[in-house]
Amino acid sequence: MYIWQGLDNYDVNGSPTINLGLQSALIPGFVGIIYYYFWKASQQINKRMDEQEVQLLQLQQNKTKAELAALEARINPHFLYNALNSIASLVHEAPDTAEEMTMNLSALFRKTTGKNAETFCTLQEEIEMVQTYLSIEQVRFGERLHFEANIPDKCQNFKVPTFIIQPLVENAIKHGISSLVNQGIIKINAKYYNDLLEISVEDNGPDFELGENSGYGLTSIQEKLRLLYGNEGKLTIENSPQKKVIITLPI
Repeated sequence: MYIWQGLDNYDVNGSPTINLGLQSALIPGFVGIIYYYFWKASQQINKRMDEQEVQLLQLQQNKTKAELAALEARINPHFLYNALNSIASLVHEAPDTAEEMTMNLSALFRKTTGKNAETFCTLQEEIEMVQTYLSIEQVRFGERLHFEANIPDKCQNFKVPTFIIQPLVENAIKHGISSLVNQGIIKINAKYYNDLLEISVEDNGPDFELGENSGYGLTSIQEKLRLLYGNEGKLTIENSPQKKVIITLPI
């Protein structure tokens, strides 16, 4: 009816005209249609961009998981080779001890079976795995190996990367405790400050030598920290005032 009324006017030449009221009504309508068209198009573009970003994120996550799985596949055999070598060295000299060590190794793998697919565990669970590992080495070293864990209650349930401490302890035994005639001491300490969890592994063996941090155990941990935390996870090595390796993680 409005359009009809607008066209029901003629100029002096007899041609139909549109009145100003109709123009005022139609122009906002056309502008609204054009705006809606471009808004809808931009929404579709943004949706496609969001979907692409999600796909890229999923690809990145899958890549990280694959790299972590490959890293774990290299770490576990590395530990297994060392444990089997220790058992082999005891078979003829102390068969009962070798048997006990084999049973402890079996218990450790039962404990860790099913955790390989998990990227994180609690700090307390990680310490328990380390204690099981040390029970294997305790058979070999006897009274020459002493272990302490000082973990505050508030830190025990913090999530840490699975198998992040065990390689450090293994490294402390291999490059520190094994060369001592007297008792070797390994200490694991944890503290929480400024939204950071700091875990240190100390031993009273010989100081770290220049370039020793390129060993596989420490290199694998640095790689894992890079994959999981980017630049926020750190591994540092100190010889003074106490020889130790420190891992710093954001919580």
